[in-house]
Amino acid sequence: MHFPVSVLSKNKFRVKTAIQRKKKVIKEAQVTPHIIQWPDLSFKLSEKSGSVGFNLMGMTEAESDIHAFTVMNQALGSGANLWTTGDYGQKDPTAGLHLLNRYFTLHDKHAESVVLSVKASINPSTRSPTATRNYVRRSIETTLRILDSRKHVDIFTCVPNKHVPVEDTIGAVAELVREGKISGIGLSGVTAGMIRRAYAVHPIACVEVEAELGKCQLAEGVAEVCAELGIPLVVYSRYGVASDDALETRSVLSRGIRKSATLRATPVQLSLAWLKRQSGRRGLPVIIPVPETTNINKVAENISEVFLTAVEASEIEEILGRVQAEGVKYNAPFSACLEL
Repeated sequence: MHFPVSVLSKNKFRVKTAIQRKKKVIKEAQVTPHIIQWPDLSFKLSEKSGSVGFNLMGMTEAESDIHAFTVMNQALGSGANLWTTGDYGQKDPTAGLHLLNRYFTLHDKHAESVVLSVKASINPSTRSPTATRNYVRRSIETTLRILDSRKHVDIFTCVPNKHVPVEDTIGAVAELVREGKISGIGLSGVTAGMIRRAYAVHPIACVEVEAELGKCQLAEGVAEVCAELGIPLVVYSRYGVASDDALETRSVLSRGIRKSATLRATPVQLSLAWLKRQSGRRGLPVIIPVPETTNINKVAENISEVFLTAVEASEIEEILGRVQAEGVKYNAPFSACLEL
C-alpha cells in the first residue's frame, strides 16, 4: 500500500513531535524537585520586622508592670516590633511569658503588631537545651498555655542538642507549625551544618546569635549559610545592661572615632549603626539587632536611626581590628550540648 508523500510527511512530523514531547516530560520529571506541601512554607521575618527589635529578657526585672509596659509600649511605638523572650536565664523560667500574658490582656490591640519569638525547651534544672521530640512539644504547649491565646507565637526558637538529631527536633516543631499553633521556626546555638540539616526538614525563619562590638557567638560558616538560604540573623545583646568587656570596647570606640560622630551619637548608637550597616552587605544575611534594656530612655537611644558615613564605618572597623573579639561564655552543661 502506498501513501502520498504529503501524508507520510505529516505522520512523520506527528511522530517526531510526540517523541519530543515525551522526552520533554521525562526530562522535566527528572529535574523537578520534590516539594513538600506544607500549609505555610515559611515565615518571612524580614518582611514583618522593623530594622531593630526588642529583647524582653530583662523586663522581668522591672520594678512593676506599669514600668515594664511603658518601656514595651515605647519600643513598639518606635518601630521595634520583633520581640524576643525565653524560658531561661531567670529565677522563674515562665516569668517572661506571664509578663506577656498580662501585657496583651491589657493591650490586646497590640498583639497583631508584634512579631513574637520565644526561645524555649531549656531544662531549668540542668540549664541546658533538651531537644527531644516530647520535651520540645511539651515546651511549646506550655508556652501556648501561659499565653492563653492573648498572643500568637510567630517564631519558636529552639537550641538543638548535639546528642539529639536536629532533624528530630525540627520535625517536632514542624508538626506544630502544620497544626497552626505557631507560625515559624528559629534556631540558636547552631553550626552551619546543623542549619542546612534543619532547613531540609522545614524552612527556618531566623537564626539567633549573641553579638556586639568585640564580642560574638557565631560558629564558622553560619553567616554565609544564612545568606545563601535567605535566613535573617537576629542578633541579641544587652545594650544598656552590658558587661564590663563590652563597655570597654565601646569606650575604646568612643575614644577612637572622630568627634563629629561621637557628638551626634552615643557609643551604643554607633555600635548598633555599625551592626545594621553590615546587613545584606559583603555576603552577609539580613541582620536584625534586638538590644535588651529596661530603661525607657535607652529604648529611644537604641532605636534611633543613626547612619554612619563611609569614613566613620572604616574607622570603627579599624578600631575593631585592634580589639580582640571574645566569644560568649555559656555555662558548662549548656556548652556540653552544643557543637560550637
